[in-house]
Amino acid sequence: MKIAISGSKGFIGSALTEALAKQGHSVIPIVRSCSCRIPQPDNHKRIVYDPVKGIVDDQAFNGIDGVIHLAGESIAGYWTEAKRRRLYHSRIDSTRLVAQAIASVQRKPVILISASAVGFYGSKGELVTESAPAGDSFLARLCVDWEAAAAPARQAGIRTAQIRLGMVLSKAGGSLKAMLPAFRMGLGTVLGNGRQMWSWISLEDAVRAIQWIIEKPDLSGPINFSSPNPVSNAEFTRELAKICGHKARLRIPAWILRMALDGFASETLLSTTVALPEKLLRSGFEFQHPKLSAYFDSIRL
Repeated sequence: MKIAISGSKGFIGSALTEALAKQGHSVIPIVRSCSCRIPQPDNHKRIVYDPVKGIVDDQAFNGIDGVIHLAGESIAGYWTEAKRRRLYHSRIDSTRLVAQAIASVQRKPVILISASAVGFYGSKGELVTESAPAGDSFLARLCVDWEAAAAPARQAGIRTAQIRLGMVLSKAGGSLKAMLPAFRMGLGTVLGNGRQMWSWISLEDAVRAIQWIIEKPDLSGPINFSSPNPVSNAEFTRELAKICGHKARLRIPAWILRMALDGFASETLLSTTVALPEKLLRSGFEFQHPKLSAYFDSIRL
């Protein structure tokens, strides 16, 4: 298959690109126009777009078999109003632009896989599956609009899947890589009361699940990307500290986190989401890393 990927140089995208290439697929990066200043070989295939200006060569998607849209500004950091606008527009505008482009060509892709997040559900104490309603937080509303932006592709008859990502774990990048230096020094810290539940998935399982969706024509719509075994922040901290050879003795009060990180703390670090990957499990997908402690053991931190 010819598969176009936005965010192909990112944390998930780079691992996915490598995995798809190993399967024999032809991977074509979708890149922002501002990232193309470095000269490229004449035979370097790519699709250039500018979500801010709403510019894309629609015909570049003609004959592409699948599109995977992962691009979007990192949610980490203090959520100023400017940051919130960037979080929103980097996702919604780019998704809508790609969806409209692939819907307009004669030889349409057979599938669009577009990123979303378990933040769709807001902070809920109960277990949620893909049929659960959206929350009412900023992140939940962002996810609702993010998923809705793919509508042009779905309406054009393209199989469309929104992958609601939990916290993606790998020592090579993302949040786990950022945590490791402190934990290795014995400074692993429980956040708030530690009772908030985190939905997580290993990078390897996230990549495998995307490949699985491509190969399963009956999978579409929202799909939770999270281990079947969410953990509390306290358990996460304890297990990570243990594998790093320490105990988790420190705690940061919730009010300090909210003061320092605003919505990022309230809607991610301190938020509870217990998302069950019901669609993946019912389709027969098997997680390589269903349990956190075994996953940490396997990656030799």
